[in-house]
Amino acid sequence: MKFKLRPYQIEAIHFLRKAGNKAILCLPTGSGKTVTFSHLAESAINKGSMVHVVCHRKELIDQAYNTMKAYGLPMHRIKFGMVQTYNRSPHKIPKADLTIIDECHIGNFRRFCDQVEGQTFIVGATATPLSASKKNPLNDTFKNVVEPVQIPELIEQGYLSQPTYHIAGLDLSDLELTSTGEYSEASQNKAFSDLFSMDTLRRSLDQIGDNKAIIFTPSIEIAEAVYNEYTNVPGYYLAHSKMSKQERDLNINAFKHDEKGKIINCSILTAGFDDPDISHVILYRATTSEPLYLQMVGRGSRVTPVKKHFHVWDLGQNYKRFTAWHTVRDWKKKFENQGKKLKLGEAPFKTCVNCEALISASARTCDICLQDQPKPKPKEQQTAQGFTVIEYGQSIPDHLKKPWHQMSVKELLERATYGSSKTGRPYKMGWVLHQIKERPHWQKDLYELARLKNYKKGWIQRQLEK
Repeated sequence: MKFKLRPYQIEAIHFLRKAGNKAILCLPTGSGKTVTFSHLAESAINKGSMVHVVCHRKELIDQAYNTMKAYGLPMHRIKFGMVQTYNRSPHKIPKADLTIIDECHIGNFRRFCDQVEGQTFIVGATATPLSASKKNPLNDTFKNVVEPVQIPELIEQGYLSQPTYHIAGLDLSDLELTSTGEYSEASQNKAFSDLFSMDTLRRSLDQIGDNKAIIFTPSIEIAEAVYNEYTNVPGYYLAHSKMSKQERDLNINAFKHDEKGKIINCSILTAGFDDPDISHVILYRATTSEPLYLQMVGRGSRVTPVKKHFHVWDLGQNYKRFTAWHTVRDWKKKFENQGKKLKLGEAPFKTCVNCEALISASARTCDICLQDQPKPKPKEQQTAQGFTVIEYGQSIPDHLKKPWHQMSVKELLERATYGSSKTGRPYKMGWVLHQIKERPHWQKDLYELARLKNYKKGWIQRQLEK
């Protein structure tokens, strides 16, 4: 039985046809990418074409197969395959007129696309058209992005749930980056295994109560540590890559059938996992990947007859890094700009405590007045954290509901991340600068802004010249 397409899905099909070969269908998690490309496949089949669907995980193949079969398509005209198989054995790639690549932002599709160049018409599909690799951006493989709708529109139309954010203030300043730009597993293990982080997680789980939840962790070690805390509590399940497939599938299936279940996982239940009844998402990890952040939060965004809202418990400062899941994002612009080199600045600086000259951040003595500089203050002992609650459509915390001229520079920066309460779009740095330069002592605030953002001497000089 064919599904009735929603207006934005019809629009997506229209623009995909105009976009040409190697265009990406960009639709948020839960908005019906598979249904949309099922209609695209039907149009191709009706013209006598063969269709090929390529995925990187078996769960995605199963999801695509079941949806396209339910859509009423002649399944003998559609081939399904794993990209890993084709990269190892190119001779197994079937001939097709239309190839649909699900979750096309995954890096190993690049080689596959090179192998079938000129042999098939390619359409990609993803909620986040950004490659994890800055050296190999997605725009090297695909040519265009079609984004017919944004998350706030889907929420207002009743197609996605309204989020409420619970943000913990854990100190994660010791997290270290790897050469790939992601936080290292070792530093995350240290941050999320200490007493205060675990206590904050317990508080979030206590508040969730009997509601269904999914918990994302940075490593198998942390996933098992959290699970061991709740081994004797009914309704807790574990899923990670070192478990046998049989045990993992058994746990996932049990979780799906448990209306009060909690599943703890590491890198398993992101793309391709669908359980509409999840009403709470716990991010017990930090990430520098915007696509991963959106994929994780999106696990709770689907609507059901009894679920119109969901909750995000962010213990990894991800909201601060990427703003709200429902923020309006210009994916086409992000796609086009990915891979462009950024100019490198000068070394970080600080202000001399005596003469206020700009000196190197690592300097023990001022080069100008020879004044010794104080040593950095030791970290204060952390305590278990409460949560800042941000409701959808009313996303400004109480401490930021005051005139802008009364805000500190730090508060202005925080206010900028919340941006517009209607769209979730954050304010840019120009907005912060405008507020600062309206003040009588704006130069002092400019230096404070540079210190907080770790901007360089050259940046300060350019602002002063302006």
